[in-house]
Amino acid sequence: MKSIVNYKIRFTVALLIIFSFSTSVFSNEYVVIINADNGYSSDTDEQVKVEVRQFFLKEKTNWPGGIKAKPFGPSSDTPAYTAFLSQVLNMDSAKLAQHWLRQKQMTGKTPPREIKSERLLVKMVAKDKGAVAIVSTKSELPETVKALLTF
Repeated sequence: MKSIVNYKIRFTVALLIIFSFSTSVFSNEYVVIINADNGYSSDTDEQVKVEVRQFFLKEKTNWPGGIKAKPFGPSSDTPAYTAFLSQVLNMDSAKLAQHWLRQKQMTGKTPPREIKSERLLVKMVAKDKGAVAIVSTKSELPETVKALLTF
């Protein structure tokens, strides 16, 4: 009887540790960035998520105001990619792969270019008014880049 109680206590503690770790892994550690001269703004984070999702899935190609959107993604083997996939795109990797297969066959569209270096992502966004990317909140952002959405 004592071993069952100990097992239940250990199991509960393990679940609490896992749960607290999993929620902290994805809590406000990443940011969607755009060029500071882009001019885009929104009143709600939800609207920003919708628009960013449309840009990354290439369902929408221009920012309001007519600037061509140029999404750049983090490398698919990074935690930033995993968090972006689940929290902004609301997809798993299989669903995203299916989306791009369909897009390639029907329209010829391909996924956003993946870039491993956050530093390079920031530089690309700083140089192009239409660029949008995902980086860690720890990344230094120059004045030419602004944070659009933290997730």
